[in-house]
Amino acid sequence: MNAETGKGLVIMANSDNGIAVGDLLLRSVAREYAWNYKAGSDTMSTLFLLAEVKGSAAALQGYDELKKTNSPAQKVDEGTLNGLGYMLLSAGKTSDAIAVFQRNVHEYPQSGNVYDSLGEAYMKGGQKELAIQNYEKSLHLDPKNQNAVEMIKKLKEMK
Repeated sequence: MNAETGKGLVIMANSDNGIAVGDLLLRSVAREYAWNYKAGSDTMSTLFLLAEVKGSAAALQGYDELKKTNSPAQKVDEGTLNGLGYMLLSAGKTSDAIAVFQRNVHEYPQSGNVYDSLGEAYMKGGQKELAIQNYEKSLHLDPKNQNAVEMIKKLKEMK
């Protein structure tokens, strides 16, 4: 609702994807009616919906296409894939999240954060050794990563 104009929109959804769908709908309505709606890029929401409908391979292909356009309106970077991976992880799509985090590791191999995220996905997927390997790589790249220290300890204590 815009207090100045009195115009607004109500969106209700009965879905785990309601926020992503609602966000895209709000952006579309705001464009159509020329509302002064300032929002960030909808890249992550679009890729998440693509992953939900067609799988992570389709979302990663969409990411590649967006990256080629190099458009400032469609920012694609390490954070894009990381955010998408966490959206998928939250949605219970662990194998899709792992695929996205693996791509992020491939694209940004010098970032400790991408290995930390992949380690988390492996841990959630019950792949303890791969989780430890990725947390260790994260810690190697970012020695100040306290989360990696704690997760390695936690994983090694698990029997």
